[in-house]
Amino acid sequence: MVALAVRIALVAAALAGCAGRLDYTAPAPGAVVTSRTVDRPLEAAWTALVAGLERRRFSLDVVDRAAGRVDLAYRGDPEPYVDCGTIVSSVRTLRGERRYEFPAARAAQVYEVMSGRDVYAVDRRLRLDGRMDVRLEAVGPATTRATARGRYVVSRTQYVRRGEHGLVESFSHTTVFDSRGMGELAGPGPVVTCRPTGRFEADVLDALGTEP
Repeated sequence: MVALAVRIALVAAALAGCAGRLDYTAPAPGAVVTSRTVDRPLEAAWTALVAGLERRRFSLDVVDRAAGRVDLAYRGDPEPYVDCGTIVSSVRTLRGERRYEFPAARAAQVYEVMSGRDVYAVDRRLRLDGRMDVRLEAVGPATTRATARGRYVVSRTQYVRRGEHGLVESFSHTTVFDSRGMGELAGPGPVVTCRPTGRFEADVLDALGTEP
C-alpha cells in the first residue's frame, strides 16, 4: 500500500509539472492611406508609376494607359503587408519549458502547444495573394491623383501532430479582405484577425516618386 501511494504521489507530481498556455493578441486598428496627389501632369505621372512598379517585385497583369489603370499582383510572404497580431505559446513538461512568440502573419513557423496534458507540434504556413488596382486621374493641368485599392487573400495551413509519433492532421483556412477591411482565420486555436499594414498601398503609391 505504501509503495502504491508513493507511485501515485510521483505521478501526481509529474503531472503537476506539465502545463501550457496559448495567448493571442489581435493587431491594433490603423488607417491605410489609399490615395496620393502629385504635382505632375497625368502623362508624366503615368510614366513614373509604370517605371517605378517595374522596378519593384510586383507582377503587372494589366497596364491600360487609356483608362489610366494598372492591375498588379504580389504573391508570397504576408508579413510585410499584413498584420495578424501576435501568438505566444508556452509549454512546460518534464523535459523543461519552451516559449514561442511570433507574429501571426509569419510565412512559416514551427512551435508547440499544450491541450490538457498533451503536447502538439504545429507546422504553420501562411501565404498572401494580394492584388492592387491603381487608377490615375488628372485633377489639374499639372496635378494627378493616384488611388490604390487592394484585395488580400491570406491562406493558412497548419500541420498538427500529437506527441512525437502521432498522426499528422492538416487544417486549412482562407480569409479575404480589402485595404480598409479585416479578415479572420478560424481555429484550431484562437481566431486570428488580419489587417493590412498599409505598406502594400504605400509601396505602390511610392512608385510615383520614381523618375523614369
